[in-house]
Amino acid sequence: MLEKKPKTADLAAYEDKFSETGFWAKLRNHAKSIGVNLVYQVLLLYYVLRSDNCPAKLKLTLTGVLGYFLSPIDFIPDMTPIIGYTDDIYAVSIALAMAQFYITEEMRSSAKAVICDLFGDEMLERLADVNVRETAFNIAANF
Repeated sequence: MLEKKPKTADLAAYEDKFSETGFWAKLRNHAKSIGVNLVYQVLLLYYVLRSDNCPAKLKLTLTGVLGYFLSPIDFIPDMTPIIGYTDDIYAVSIALAMAQFYITEEMRSSAKAVICDLFGDEMLERLADVNVRETAFNIAANF
């Protein structure tokens, strides 16, 4: 039996949670508190979401995860010192595992260019490139 694909109208339900403006504003205003590695991973998800090769079902998931990331009020509020982005890290890591086959070198380069703009060139040396399989394994081990 063929699986029913989500319609474009289904994607619209997530627009209030994720917006281009909100995404870039959060990165610009909170990059330092979010951290270079999480920002890089979120950027990879963003570029996969914008890709023509991303299936509709994955777009729904990525839109939801990025919407969750944008929301200051979630399971652990982002304003909570030290642990505020812990829940976001888990959600982003799981989404990365799902999106791994759609991440291209061009997307990695684009994400690294934004990292340079937000953090400076010196942060590229400290940036841990995303090893999706290792990330997914580490998350699964913690459940």
